[in-house]
Amino acid sequence: MAEQQEVILCTSDDMEFHVEYEEALQMEYVKSLIEDPDNDRSLLLKILVEKTTGPILEKVFEYIRYHLEANKSNRPEEEVKNWDTQFVNVDQQILFHLLIAADFLNISNLLDLLLKTVADMMKDLSPKQIRELFGITNDFTPEEEAQIRREIEWAFD
Repeated sequence: MAEQQEVILCTSDDMEFHVEYEEALQMEYVKSLIEDPDNDRSLLLKILVEKTTGPILEKVFEYIRYHLEANKSNRPEEEVKNWDTQFVNVDQQILFHLLIAADFLNISNLLDLLLKTVADMMKDLSPKQIRELFGITNDFTPEEEAQIRREIEWAFD
């Protein structure tokens, strides 16, 4: 049986990505499909990535390719951190779509980076500011919210 050299990923907007096997293995979701003993690895795999669009998957592969190359060339950790900081410096909507894709594809390093970025966005914000940031409707009346604050007063110190 010939070793798999390429994997095709199809996005929800019908874009196809022909990616190297090594790149595909960085996504645990895809890796689990590739390594399934019931799949014939001599055939070119075509995998539906329904939770993302082409532009988002393009960004995901930008991350994967950079990190594969950084590991191979032993780039300094500080340089990689700086690159990561620039990578997540995107519009909030893109950031959230990347988060969904990283979660669906199970790319732990990218998911960790994105979750840290979102957590940093929320740091030092009030609940009201967090609701505004994420477009969350407050479904508590002012009286209910005051009651909750009294019950868990320690959480607001």
